[in-house]
Amino acid sequence: MATLGDLTDDNTLWDYSKRSLVSAWKAGCLLWILNNQTWTKAIGNIVEWLVYHDVWSKVQVFGDMFGQETDNMNEAQRRGPKNLLDDLPTSFNESQLEALRISLGKTKEGTKNQLYKWVHRKFITYSPQTGLYTKTQEYLK
Repeated sequence: MATLGDLTDDNTLWDYSKRSLVSAWKAGCLLWILNNQTWTKAIGNIVEWLVYHDVWSKVQVFGDMFGQETDNMNEAQRRGPKNLLDDLPTSFNESQLEALRISLGKTKEGTKNQLYKWVHRKFITYSPQTGLYTKTQEYLK
């Protein structure tokens, strides 16, 4: 969920996802107890699904809190906050991210922090020689 929050640069999504994690964790604990205290891959898959379903449900119900007008959303917008890194080319510079952020109604001041998070999470690398950021192979998979 931290990764999703960083990719979308959406603090509201990050806050709601924390609650979704706790809710799914509680359900996982209950399933673990009911399964004679044995964790299985199926339980793990259910818990993961519960997290994403809970976040998706909250975006549907509280979409306006995510900076969207729920009445005016088209089908593509109903999926929730947008992954900013997907909208950038494989190699990009800081000004391209800045322009994308501004076009989405985000602040220019958050650009450096966004780049720092992406580098720290190994989504991108920085080349001081070219001044370009490049998406990592791990991210592109």
